[in-house]
Amino acid sequence: MKVRVGDREVEFEVVSTGPGLHVVRLDGRTHVLRTAADRDGVWVASGGRAWKVADAAEAGARRKAGPAPGAVTPPMPGVVVRVLVEAGARVAKGQALVVVSAMKMETALVAARAGTVTAVRAVVGAAVKPGDVLVDVAADAEEARRDG
Repeated sequence: MKVRVGDREVEFEVVSTGPGLHVVRLDGRTHVLRTAADRDGVWVASGGRAWKVADAAEAGARRKAGPAPGAVTPPMPGVVVRVLVEAGARVAKGQALVVVSAMKMETALVAARAGTVTAVRAVVGAAVKPGDVLVDVAADAEEARRDG
């Protein structure tokens, strides 16, 4: 089959496949690919490099929509060094929820509103980037009335 890579069309053939391991032929050259899925797409690694592959339409829709109210996201790429809350915890506006290290500096990510933590997606040691939702906080009834 032919696939588009950047601005050119190339021959592509799957030679063999297994869980997380694929051997493909691209323009006559054989490549071993390792894959791992996460909530936003699939990571593909080969030859010491890795790429994130996502459905372009879905990724665009997520970017346009932006994070939901109460979603806690990092302001810059970094690594999660501490998770300070669990799902179900009640939090105050301004309370630290996650600590991210970026450029040798630690930043506490805080709740934008009082509420209850509905999900914790942050994992210590995980690389994160702007737009990644690390914690979701549902507003208290009074806070929700003010927001909406």
